[in-house]
Amino acid sequence: MPLLTLPIDGEGRPVIGLYVSPVPDTLKSMREEGVEVPEPQFVSALVDTGCSRTKITQSVLDALMIWPVSRVLEYTPSTGTNPVERDVYEVCLLAERIPYGGCLAWDLQVSSAEDLSGLGVQALIGRDLLDRMHLFYNGPKREFSIAFDPPPAPDD
Repeated sequence: MPLLTLPIDGEGRPVIGLYVSPVPDTLKSMREEGVEVPEPQFVSALVDTGCSRTKITQSVLDALMIWPVSRVLEYTPSTGTNPVERDVYEVCLLAERIPYGGCLAWDLQVSSAEDLSGLGVQALIGRDLLDRMHLFYNGPKREFSIAFDPPPAPDD
């Protein structure tokens, strides 16, 4: 079980570097169709235990040249009792600094976020991904750790 321990940022937040890419099946289809395969996109992601679904900014998803797989209604702190409709995309997430490829999810369904720049990140890691991990926040040491079992590789 890989373990990654990182310092919390200057604001006391657990932020991790991730690479986001299309899922393996989409990459395979792109290659077969002669479509230029996009480079994985690096994002800073805030671990957010209050967020039910992982969110990635729309600009990052657009750079991956992928299409939504569905739409969902979501409540956010700023929408109150009025949900907002968001596109859902299927992506592969790889963590920076984790051995063995660092794959956190081969095919996670994430929702789009308009703009997270006020938080200084491009993604929020929600409980959909955190449910697959052990998370330890050590405030006195100003660090956090995640441990997880890598998901099995997709069939080729």
